[in-house]
Amino acid sequence: MPQFTVQEASDDHVRPLGIRLVLSDYDIALIEFGLNAYAKYGDTARASFGISFTYLFAERNAHDFKVGINLSKIELENRLVDDLNAIGPQVGDVRFQGFGNEFKPYVEWEWMGTNLVSFFAQIGYRIINGEKTVVTSVEEVYDPELDFPTTILKERDWSFFYSASGFEVGIGLSISILGNLGYSNRV
Repeated sequence: MPQFTVQEASDDHVRPLGIRLVLSDYDIALIEFGLNAYAKYGDTARASFGISFTYLFAERNAHDFKVGINLSKIELENRLVDDLNAIGPQVGDVRFQGFGNEFKPYVEWEWMGTNLVSFFAQIGYRIINGEKTVVTSVEEVYDPELDFPTTILKERDWSFFYSASGFEVGIGLSISILGNLGYSNRV
């Protein structure tokens, strides 16, 4: 039986750029509701978008301490075997079907610099799942138009994947477009 290596998606030191829109009024409730979108994940993903729920569990002077959960959809990059001598699908090619699901619990510290600007740091653990296909068999055929042998797909395996993709650390700048009215009594 021939052996092959499946080319899985992985990357180190990914630095996505993103934007998040957060709604909160701590005078009413100690929770935040947010929308977020991120891009530029490197070789592993194109973009993600989702929602977050955060609870303010402690505050001291101008420092907020929060816990939260982010639920997102993520578009993962297909992983293809790099065979320069072949045209067409290759054994080991991985294709992700649609958007994967992303689940990220996190803790966050936010320093309220002014009523309009704050800085935050966040650490979380990202877990991703979804569906993928892996090419398991191809057939080589001669293409008279290209005057070159190509491959056609014979078999692929469909599967559900679960990936505990690891820790994530992020920093950012928050700009309040409505003013932090709830922080007016804080130092």
